[in-house]
Parts: sequence; structure tokens; C-alpha cells
Amino acid sequence: MARNDYKDVHTMIGADAVIQGNVTCQGGIAVYGKVFGDVTSEGPVRIARGGEVHGNVQANDSQIGGTVWINHIKIC
Repeated sequence: MARNDYKDVHTMIGADAVIQGNVTCQGGIAVYGKVFGDVTSEGPVRIARGGEVHGNVQANDSQIGGTVWINHIKIC
């Protein structure tokens, strides 16, 4: 991801982090680790290569380089 992609990102989930539960942010979020729950943001959501979200993603803008699973189905 280019440097400008992080302009409105205020929260980062590191590559070694595993979150069990939903994540809600007012600002943007970048996911390098794993989230087992929904990710909701009023800002952008960036899922980096190697990042995973096992749930729904809701944002005003998103870039997905990793994997999103919804209802045990791999979406991207």
C-alpha cells in the first residue's frame, strides 16, 4: 500500500495480532493481522496482504490486499 493510503488511518492491527470480536472505529483502520469479527469504520478500511477479516467489512472506502471471509466463504 502506498503512503497516501494511510492518510486517514488512525488504527493499525499488527501482523502478529489476533482480535476475537468486532472492531469499530471512527477513523480509518489498517489490518495486518487477523480479525474474527466484523470491522466497521466511518473512515477507510485497509486490509493488507496477509491480513484477514473473518466477518463483514463496512467502511466509506476499502482496499483489500488480504483475505475476507463471510459466513465461512472466502470473498477475496
